[in-house]
Amino acid sequence: MHVNLNCNQPRPQFGMAFRRPNYLEMGVFTEKLTGSADEYTCEIIRKGLRQFCLEQARLKKYDVRFNTKDKSVEIINNATGRVVDKTIEMGKHTGLDMWDEKRFPGRKIFASLFNPKRFLPRELYYAGEQAKKLEALF
Repeated sequence: MHVNLNCNQPRPQFGMAFRRPNYLEMGVFTEKLTGSADEYTCEIIRKGLRQFCLEQARLKKYDVRFNTKDKSVEIINNATGRVVDKTIEMGKHTGLDMWDEKRFPGRKIFASLFNPKRFLPRELYYAGEQAKKLEALF
């Protein structure tokens, strides 16, 4: 989380590390998140997005933003406002489908209980993990 002080406003503005799309772009974002998922999966995705936002709120130097034009996710440096890294759209894959992960039968059950952000689209999950790694470097 970062604080923007503006002399024209009486109170400071607090910015979150996950920059949500504006209301015009929110339809593209929700379609990307849920797609044609059933009600149970949508609830897990809502919990995962809540967990993702809480984890990203702890970051001070980097923000994550969903770009609705090309459906990619960008990591932004707060000090300069420049895009540091960008993950492209990876189809309908989720964070459960990571490349370097072992496969075991109960992973969906454990992820839905303990780590629901794994049900988010892969590019969003991967960008969040990259932002945390970049934050840890500095």
